Amino acid sequence: MTRPMAPRAALTFAFLFLAGAFVAGAAPAAAQTLPYAIGAGGGYESYTFLDPLAIGIERVSLATFPFAARVRPSDRIEVELSGAFARGSLARTDGSSATISGWTDTRIRAAFSLVDGRATVGITGLLPTGKATQTADEVAVAGVVASDLLPFRISNWGTGGGIGLNTTLAVPVRGFGLGVSAGYTMMREFEPLDESERVYRPGDEFQLRIAADRTFGSAVKGSLVLGLRRYADDALDGESFFEPGNRYEAIGAVSFAAARGASAVAYLGVQHRGAGTFTVDDVEAPARDLILAGARMRVLVGRGVLLPALDTRVFRRSDGVGQGYLADLGLSLEWPVRSWTLVPTLRTRFGKVLFWEGEDGFVRGGEIGLAVRLGGLRP
Repeated sequence: MTRPMAPRAALTFAFLFLAGAFVAGAAPAAAQTLPYAIGAGGGYESYTFLDPLAIGIERVSLATFPFAARVRPSDRIEVELSGAFARGSLARTDGSSATISGWTDTRIRAAFSLVDGRATVGITGLLPTGKATQTADEVAVAGVVASDLLPFRISNWGTGGGIGLNTTLAVPVRGFGLGVSAGYTMMREFEPLDESERVYRPGDEFQLRIAADRTFGSAVKGSLVLGLRRYADDALDGESFFEPGNRYEAIGAVSFAAARGASAVAYLGVQHRGAGTFTVDDVEAPARDLILAGARMRVLVGRGVLLPALDTRVFRRSDGVGQGYLADLGLSLEWPVRSWTLVPTLRTRFGKVLFWEGEDGFVRGGEIGLAVRLGGLRP
């Protein structure tokens, strides 16, 4: 069981719930004019390892049922709520299997616009509704789902909850749109293993992002985002357990009109995670690099929009273990049905993983899903 929430976090969460209740109570009076959005869906992803004996895993799959809602009661206030129910399973080469299922942590965010919309202050609460305490088999499934190489819809079931504050500022400068965002997130302690009462607390996180974009001519727009994340030490039973490395991010994109009734965007990004240190044994965790590239299109088809996409990712570790590449070819369709929008999705994925020196293998997978949306905002 997780420990009781710290008083400071409890008061902040209470504030968020009261703010949400105020918004909900005010909504009926202006229900016809309030911008809002709600959405839900379901999806199934699966990966099969074509050389399973190298790692002892034949297949890993994940079914997710996400939900999201957003309401804008005024021009200056916006409130978001999102979460999911998920079930993951893993089949081993020895015939055994493992599963984990349950709700993920629920995210609630309230954003307040200032200075004619150029500045925003946001408060985010990560409510501990997820399955943070897990058995050994559940940890095995969750660990594969959290892989940097395999892109699953969720990365974890629960982290014990947390609270964060974020501010953004956007200004035009000589034809460029410039933006700066800074935030700080405090995490809550929890007991990660069902068989143990040891308490783990992820380190607090500081985030900084700088973004710039510019329009060239009438149909081309370029953008660049640079980011930095710094983490405090993770703690085990109140003592320093792991010193995380800093994380640096950069992603650039170019969007343009591809043809009549069609637009496209191409992007390239890189994320570098510095080496960390397990302080108890003074063992170094390897540095990691994730390179992302791809292109996406929006094509008008009758009343709907067709969304083809090609995404690739290359993952590298300084020790060479668990690295590889993965290509993703997908197709989605946004189709209006009365006041709703249906979004079916189909994807196929394939790649190669180097499990350790001298042992590698191919992996293939796919995804099928359906989402529904209602309202003037996208959830």
